Amino acid sequence: MQPGQFSGASVTLSSGLSSPAGLAVDGSGNVFVADQNPPGIKEILAAGGYLTVNQLGNASFAALYGVAEDGSGNLFVTETGRGLVKEILAAGGYTTVNTLPVQGTRGNPWGLAVDGRGNVFVAYQGWVGEVKEVPSGCASASCVKVLGGGFGGPRGIAVDERRNVFIADADANAVKKIPPGCVSAQCVQTAGGGFTHPQGVAVDENGNVFVTDTGNNAVKEIPPGCDSASCVKTLGNGFNAPWGVAVDKAGDVLVVDAGNHRVVGLEAVGSKLSQAVSDPLKALETPDCTEGEQTVSKNAQLVFVLSPLRECWTPWLAIEGNFINFHESGNLLLQFGFRDGTTGDVFEDGPKLSFNEHKPIKKVRFKSLRKEPVTISMGHQW
Repeated sequence: MQPGQFSGASVTLSSGLSSPAGLAVDGSGNVFVADQNPPGIKEILAAGGYLTVNQLGNASFAALYGVAEDGSGNLFVTETGRGLVKEILAAGGYTTVNTLPVQGTRGNPWGLAVDGRGNVFVAYQGWVGEVKEVPSGCASASCVKVLGGGFGGPRGIAVDERRNVFIADADANAVKKIPPGCVSAQCVQTAGGGFTHPQGVAVDENGNVFVTDTGNNAVKEIPPGCDSASCVKTLGNGFNAPWGVAVDKAGDVLVVDAGNHRVVGLEAVGSKLSQAVSDPLKALETPDCTEGEQTVSKNAQLVFVLSPLRECWTPWLAIEGNFINFHESGNLLLQFGFRDGTTGDVFEDGPKLSFNEHKPIKKVRFKSLRKEPVTISMGHQW
């Protein structure tokens, strides 16, 4: 088994999330995010360049943390605020919600995972850190199993094809491995090392384990058989409180960059993730008064999400450093003046935009007709 190979490309799949935590990915590349404010599951569709975000289900949740997908589209979530684990059925449009017969001894559920047989694994964090398995078809607490032991604060959880269970034990600053059949602390093993408050964990088909090393704002890889910090590989730095992590079928590692309210993809060698995001569509957002930049190739399209928050005032755009002028009137009516430096480019939703403090979102589609790539910048004037 070989360590994962990555191209070095890092792409934003979705931004503007509120308080994202756990995430999962299905066989088609669609991404599911447990967003905590308000609590709910967001589906980010791969088709169309990860621009479409759906809110799934009609249930009222309390403090969601973990989410997993079972291979048939059904979702499992940990409703940490109520201490429950729930299943959201795909049939009927994610409107049917079932509660699994599992509870923690003295803790609430955080991460969870589902194996290829439909068995559900749940990590409980609290006075007693626990890992429990709900076998497929289990309808009562009598068939729930306790796995391993000796955990400090288990958060993220993953299971590989051999039924090894991996735990991000945040309070122990470690990643733990529960081999098949292990039901006590004596048989729990350590995977990798050098972590600080890890939150998320995922495993690919080759046994490579991926960890969000939250205290170090990094994403790391533990190759098979690695049991110390010396063999752990850093895949990416500079995140802001990375939480959930998942691996898609192409080997791309998807990360919840919670402090930046987004999902980031670390592209595997041979994958086309960056092309899927950038062609034909890209999305650029500037939440919380920040600034952003994207490069757009010929005939590609870019969707701006302008968010003029109360403290940010006027949004702005620039093409290759040439500012596109806005005109501001009393009710934040903005008007494009896009003659300077924009020949051959098209704004499909212009020239006038109306903003409202209570609905601070407006999408503007831009299409570049130039032969060479063009860089678009975006931000807010304080």
